[in-house]
Amino acid sequence: MLKRMTFMLLTLLLAGSLAACTVGGVVDPSLPSAQEIINAVFESMSDMKTYQFQSDMLMSAAGEAGHESFEMNMDMTFAGAVDIENRQMGADILMWMEVPGEGNMDMGMAMYVVDGMAYTKVDFFGEDMWMKSAVTDEVWCEMSQTVDMVESYVGLLEVAQVRVTGIEDVGGVDCYVLEVTPDMDQLWQLAMQQVETTDMGISIPAEGLLSEMFRDFSVKQWVSTETFYVHRIVIEMSMEMTPDAMGLPDEYGTLSMDISMYMLVHDYNQPVSITLPAGAASAIDADTGWW
Repeated sequence: MLKRMTFMLLTLLLAGSLAACTVGGVVDPSLPSAQEIINAVFESMSDMKTYQFQSDMLMSAAGEAGHESFEMNMDMTFAGAVDIENRQMGADILMWMEVPGEGNMDMGMAMYVVDGMAYTKVDFFGEDMWMKSAVTDEVWCEMSQTVDMVESYVGLLEVAQVRVTGIEDVGGVDCYVLEVTPDMDQLWQLAMQQVETTDMGISIPAEGLLSEMFRDFSVKQWVSTETFYVHRIVIEMSMEMTPDAMGLPDEYGTLSMDISMYMLVHDYNQPVSITLPAGAASAIDADTGWW
C-alpha cells in the first residue's frame, strides 16, 4: 500500500514539475512579455555547458490503510553537478521517511557518470552497494534526465501558460519571476510517460480523475534577466486521492498529501570537478556481475 502510494506520488510530482499549458499575460507592461522571455530561455539552452544544483522535496501524507489511520512524512534532497559537453555528472540523493509502524527510515543514493562509465549507489540496510555499466546513448539519456529537471522543465515552457510578475534577486542574480498554471491533460500525459519509463507495473489514476485529485497547484520559476538561465524552481501542491484513483479496494480511505519542491541552479558554464566517491572502485559490473 505505502509503496504504491509513494511511487505514485513521485511520479505525479515529476509530472507536475513539468506541467504545460498556453501562453499568458504580463502584470507590469515595462517587463518583457512571457513569450519574449520563453524565446530567450530556449536560445540560452544551446549555450549551457555545465551547472550545479540543489533540490529539496518535502511531503506529508495522511489517510487510512485497512481502516487504520496513518500519517507519513518524507524529505528528499538532491545535490550535484552536470557537465553536458563532456557527458559527465554526479548527484547525491538522501531520503528520510517517517513510515507508520516502521519508524524513521533513511536511504542514500548516488548517480555518477565519469570516463564513459555510469555508477549508481543504493543504501541497503546501512550497506552501500555500487553498480556500474558502460554509458551508451540510452544510459546517458536516462541518467541525465533523472537529475536534469532544468532542461525538461524549460522544454515545456513553449506551451506553458506563463505570467511575468516582477523581478527578484536569487543568489545575487536578478531574475524575472514566472508563474506557470498547470494543465491537467498535460499532467496526465506526463505521468503516463513516467510510468512507462520506470516500468514498475503500477497503475496511476484514470485521466478523468486527475483534475479532481489536485486541490491546489502552483509552479514558479526564476529566470536570469541577463542570461535567461533558470535559477530557481518552486512547486507547491495539495492533493486528495480516493481508493478508486489509487486502484485500491474501497476499504482504504482517501489519501491527502501536501508537497513542496524547491530547486536552485547555479554556476552555469563554470568549471566543475566530478570525482567518483571511494566506494565506487568496488562497483559490480551490471552486465557481468563481476567487480
